[in-house]
Amino acid sequence: MGSDMTAISIVFFVVPLPFLFVLAMVGYRGWLRHKQLQLMLDERKLLIEKGVTDLPPLELPGMEEKKKPGDRLANLKAGIVLLALAVAFVLMQLVTPDAVHFLGPVRLPATLILGALGLALLLIHFVCRASESRDQAGAGPEATSAANANPLPPL
Repeated sequence: MGSDMTAISIVFFVVPLPFLFVLAMVGYRGWLRHKQLQLMLDERKLLIEKGVTDLPPLELPGMEEKKKPGDRLANLKAGIVLLALAVAFVLMQLVTPDAVHFLGPVRLPATLILGALGLALLLIHFVCRASESRDQAGAGPEATSAANANPLPPL
């Protein structure tokens, strides 16, 4: 009886601890970000009340656009990997339909979810690429010179 209670307590109390720790850290980080934003806005409000008119534009933390060279292909890579996993699950089912399988009864929903996410990421990649090319075409010669300076080849 005692070993059963120990196993149950390990499963219900010890196993979730890392997840709760990560959740607490994410919540604490969000709270710190909120406090920083609140202090920035209070300072700006005080300056406006005192009559300062030449304030610089408000730059909120985390709101700036970060563009990395690899960001263009991140959705494409993730979409291909997720679709490959979905295809692997389908092939696993076709090759050994009667055997006990990895993931058991949740394989079909997992396959559908992986495939749908992969297709969504591929769609996002191609839509963003099409809108970027439209933006570059409408911007004039300076956009084409910037596009030519891009080290990544078009897909």
